[in-house]
Amino acid sequence: MDVLILSTANPYLGPGIIGLDIFNGLRALDNNVVMLVRDGQSKDQNIISFDSTFAFQKQRVQNKLSVLRKKIKDLGRANSGIKPEYNIHDYDQTITYFSTNFLLKHAKIKPQAIIVLFMQHFLSCKNLYELNQKTGAPIYLFPMDMAPFTGGCHYSWGCESYKNECGSCPALNSQKKMIKQIKI
Repeated sequence: MDVLILSTANPYLGPGIIGLDIFNGLRALDNNVVMLVRDGQSKDQNIISFDSTFAFQKQRVQNKLSVLRKKIKDLGRANSGIKPEYNIHDYDQTITYFSTNFLLKHAKIKPQAIIVLFMQHFLSCKNLYELNQKTGAPIYLFPMDMAPFTGGCHYSWGCESYKNECGSCPALNSQKKMIKQIKI
């Protein structure tokens, strides 16, 4: 089976090691496994990372410029009051860091299954939707924290607004009833 693993985290450090464990376990079962990671370097040709691929580095610079433009725009707003204990990495899911076609091109396989570990600053919900649509592969999302359920907060700290609609958000210090919906 052709399997694609996607993760932000370096597969040789800290929490990223779980990705390497899954990669090695699937490969030991005679699967064709490719892992795309945002961080780290690898000598294994089936672990493709930003740090070792020029194309990724070029795309990463373009993405950082897009994020910087967004941050400059956000600075224009009055004191945001964002609370760090929520540790929101991707509060704006309208940012797509890498096109789905770009990811599939570098994966070099048409996956029959896709495993997603850490998504922040790497994948958007739009990517997940498009990956499924383009490949027909089921997507197995392993939530390493609460972010996939809350819409961005790594831990809810008792806030349950994400169950219905986000708004009056304690993490963003927002009194708005609902944040804008994302169109995929």
